[in-house]
Amino acid sequence: MSPKGLASVLKALKKSGSVFGVLLSKGHDTVISDVPYGPESVEELSGILDDISYYFAQEKRNPDQLAFSYDGGNLVILFKGDYRLVVLHHNSGEADFISKSATVFLRDYVTGEAVRSFKATSRPSASVVENQGTEGVVPARTRTVAPTAPIAPSV
Repeated sequence: MSPKGLASVLKALKKSGSVFGVLLSKGHDTVISDVPYGPESVEELSGILDDISYYFAQEKRNPDQLAFSYDGGNLVILFKGDYRLVVLHHNSGEADFISKSATVFLRDYVTGEAVRSFKATSRPSASVVENQGTEGVVPARTRTVAPTAPIAPSV
């Protein structure tokens, strides 16, 4: 996802209901931090979320999403592979709506990262292509099968 595309999708997510913050991380690294807290508070929140993730891993449970209320707001946490998206919001009745919007954002972001990674690693060099021996190979969609020997008419 391009930075411009990411910014517009993030802006749309932040306009979903009573959202006031978004935190996206991959593993222990913060990818996006658009929350009204200082770096120390974001680090503390990330540590708490690591503890929550660790707890569920120890219980051999892998939730896709969690929702919590706390003094001052609510949060929805979405998990997808190594990615974790936290959406802070005020109105607890909007948790399902915000979860759906956040799921779209996270899916698009992770898909964009996968495509970018694939493009970066799948560019074969010219020498590899030349040595693949594709002589006489016809793509499957246009392949025609002809009998190898003439078929004798039956009498």
